[in-house]
Amino acid sequence: AVKQTKFSTLIGVYSKPGEGEAAIGRLLAAGYSSYLAPAPGGGMGLYSGAFYTLEGAKKQHEELRSKGIQSRVVER
Repeated sequence: AVKQTKFSTLIGVYSKPGEGEAAIGRLLAAGYSSYLAPAPGGGMGLYSGAFYTLEGAKKQHEELRSKGIQSRVVER
């Protein structure tokens, strides 16, 4: 069975696929895996992490912020 992970950190929303790919490379270099998925309202959202709890997503958000990476916690 597939388990639902409701929370993630949204790094950014991109209208052009190439922009998101470049950001994935920067996140990977910082030690974070990430993925692109359709964002609400259009464009492609760049997300990092998939968490069962809001607390897990908040923890990653703080880690990203400490490394100078902007993000926000979102419910998927």
